[in-house]
Amino acid sequence: MKTWKQAPLDQVIAQYVECYWLLEYEQGENNAIPPVLLPNPNAHLVITPADAIHHYRVKPNRAQSDQAQNRQAQNKQAPSDRDQMCFVGSHLLMPSNRSIELLDTENVLRLGIKFHTGSPYRLWGLNGKQTLNGCFNQLESVHPLLDSKQLTDLLALRDKPKDIAKKLDALIRTIASEGTAPNTSNEHHYSLVRKALCHLEGHGSDELEKQLSCSRRTLERAVMKVTGLTIKQHEMMKRLDLLFTYLYKHADKTLNWVDIALKFGFSDQPHLIRELKKHIGTTPGSYLNTRNLIIDIYGDFESTP
Repeated sequence: MKTWKQAPLDQVIAQYVECYWLLEYEQGENNAIPPVLLPNPNAHLVITPADAIHHYRVKPNRAQSDQAQNRQAQNKQAPSDRDQMCFVGSHLLMPSNRSIELLDTENVLRLGIKFHTGSPYRLWGLNGKQTLNGCFNQLESVHPLLDSKQLTDLLALRDKPKDIAKKLDALIRTIASEGTAPNTSNEHHYSLVRKALCHLEGHGSDELEKQLSCSRRTLERAVMKVTGLTIKQHEMMKRLDLLFTYLYKHADKTLNWVDIALKFGFSDQPHLIRELKKHIGTTPGSYLNTRNLIIDIYGDFESTP
């Protein structure tokens, strides 16, 4: 298995892109457990061979799962496939407030662009609320410069992360310079949301209105329009990301869930359990028995020097 991640070389592009990444493995290298992508606020442009088939399953939370199972039992129905998605070739995965299983069965080769939260709104004018949990398989419909064939050609450079970063930097720079956000109102919303999210990195949301000189309602509406998520959802996704990174790095450590709950900002252990059930459909103990998140199965992609 081969993985890497590479930061943009151009600091202007770093406003829009968090990193470029690669995942490559052959059939039989990974275990049989489908890896799970946590609910997250970032869009990913996934570049793959043109004939590669990708299956995703959007996982319901625990309450939704229990309701579905009860309906199936009462009606003697098989599990529904309505939450499964299938795409061929490169595609753009939008932010999601639900966890997603990657149902890969063949050899996998993915080159990706992980965008900062809100970048699809600024670069392509994509309304976050309307595109949440969505995916674009026709990239040219997002922007004519997202030529699937030219993007796929970059896979030949997959052993040269900096060369890929240079080419993708140039592509994003051209798109950004066109100013595709349609009006000054959109620019204002994007700027406001970026400031709010930067503030949330080191602080809670209690002081946001004061720091940004706007009402909570105005801020919430802007965040929803740009990202498709609420401020509370952003905070929880960040908290869960830090939590599972910690669990990955301390896989051999005896865990005290009371201490962990407090360390990552949960009011107590029951609060932590409720949030895990809500976001990944499982309890802490069940998660430790499977360790089926992407970071557990593919590792924490190492940055290239």
